Amino acid sequence: AFAGLPHRLEPIGSVDGRRFINDSQATTPEATIAALQSLDGPIRLLVGGADKGADWRRLARMIVRHAASAACSGQTGEAIRAAILAERADFPARCFATLRDAADLQWEVSRPGDCLLLSPACSSLDQYADYAQRAADFAEFLKYVSGRSPECRDI
Repeated sequence: AFAGLPHRLEPIGSVDGRRFINDSQATTPEATIAALQSLDGPIRLLVGGADKGADWRRLARMIVRHAASAACSGQTGEAIRAAILAERADFPARCFATLRDAADLQWEVSRPGDCLLLSPACSSLDQYADYAQRAADFAEFLKYVSGRSPECRDI
């Protein structure tokens, strides 16, 4: 009966067969790797945030192995994308100034059965007051896309 914890692999809704998972508390590469390894189906990853000096190579290997695409944002966006492309040059990874822009791309390229996963591997302090505010922005994006979609439901 345990429903899980807020901001830790938290299902927040589904739109047109696409699941939205909030893992905003994943503020280290290791936490994001665990999230990638625990989910099924094509993963559209939202990653990036404030720079804490992490090494992105292991995370990049896991992104290439477990995700269908990555949208990188924040201070670390370019560095994470570079590590991904060093791992696999043709992997669909792009950078964006904001989480909202990154989420919009992942929504556009996603298909039914995909999972939009916010698991940033970084702290939120480059653009948000805390991880909860970042998660709220992701939830607002879900509300936005559900407004233009006929099939929105809670998980």
